[in-house]
Amino acid sequence: MKILYVDDELTKGVDRLRRLFSRYLDEAAIAALKRIETDEYAPEPGKIKEIMAAKNVIDIEDRFPDALLKIVQGSEQYDCFIVDRNLAENSYELQEISIIDRNYSESLHKKYKTREGDYLLNWLLINAKNPKGILGKFNFLTAYNADDVRGKDIIEMYLDFGAFSKEQFFDKSDSSAIEKLKAKIDNIQTINIRYDNREYLDILRKDLHEEDAEMFVNVIIKKDEKGEIQHNLNDMRIIYEHILERLTISVPQSKDDKGKIISNKIFKELETKDQFNKMLRNYCYTIWQVCSDYGAHKNKEPRIDRIYQPTVNSVNALIFSLKEVILWFGDWCKQQQRPQR
Repeated sequence: MKILYVDDELTKGVDRLRRLFSRYLDEAAIAALKRIETDEYAPEPGKIKEIMAAKNVIDIEDRFPDALLKIVQGSEQYDCFIVDRNLAENSYELQEISIIDRNYSESLHKKYKTREGDYLLNWLLINAKNPKGILGKFNFLTAYNADDVRGKDIIEMYLDFGAFSKEQFFDKSDSSAIEKLKAKIDNIQTINIRYDNREYLDILRKDLHEEDAEMFVNVIIKKDEKGEIQHNLNDMRIIYEHILERLTISVPQSKDDKGKIISNKIFKELETKDQFNKMLRNYCYTIWQVCSDYGAHKNKEPRIDRIYQPTVNSVNALIFSLKEVILWFGDWCKQQQRPQR
């Protein structure tokens, strides 16, 4: 649900980055990129990566070994790959690659030199759980137009069988090609969901864990799938439990002798400090009750379950309730970090 962008000439393509990813960049990021473009000194690739990565939507690499490592360690997190076919500008050694991929040999090193992007695609197709899906997510940046792609024989089979198309090749120097790629990026639903919900995900990431943020974005992506109702409810319960666990740090007496959290004690304590109210309490009760009864503990009371079952409407309603709790939780965590007067 992120974009992996790989280009060995980052410092020469700042304008292209700004154009391609404008939907995901705020004014401060755009201004920072413009300053880099006009700076008389050569910009550092690390600074460009830092600016682009701030929204947790785009990962950028400018070296073949680093890009391969990203793919090997977590290709499933990407719903879009934008890769320069020729990554030889930033030099690398055979040993750097063979440490990451033990199948990488001298012969492969020679074969894919200046065609490193092809190697990344082929690695994905051999190792990914859904190779056909990968082909649809992969896009090549090239210095040549789609009708004159050098070394096309390397991926000729994919082209011949229609699994890959010339529409997935984008000439870096062609303004209209970049606009087409931008339109494609702007319409990737999963990435837009991540970006549009960044406020909630940033709170979960900062005040809980990365796993909670990823769990929540997956719930939002699958919220309208009937087959995922129980799973979504269970995941929301887990996130809510993690929030309660964090609150017990300030209200340690809210756990019983067995370590079980008594949420009522948390709420009462926070209410006495004017940090909690009835509206939040109602959200929390609803999340806990529905997500427990029809998520984690579903089918424990079949007689009651037969009367009415949660629908995707239930999931959507609970997502909004959990969002309210997350916003409050983020504010509460900020208050705890402020020095006491």
